[in-house]
Amino acid sequence: MFLLIAPSESAETQLCRYVHASDAKFSPYALHLLLVSDSLRGWIDYMAWLENQLKEQVNRKLPTVIP
Repeated sequence: MFLLIAPSESAETQLCRYVHASDAKFSPYALHLLLVSDSLRGWIDYMAWLENQLKEQVNRKLPTVIP
């Protein structure tokens, strides 16, 4: 059982297209593939953003405290 809460427009469109165009029996694997591929759509951009955030943190120079 899948519970879709606020799917993206892309996932909703693809799901509707699949359900209406498919004469074959609905495959749970196809639904899983659709959901996983949609969720990974922005993954590379997110990882690049995290990399930039980490580089900024590492490159910041902290003030040196001399006792």
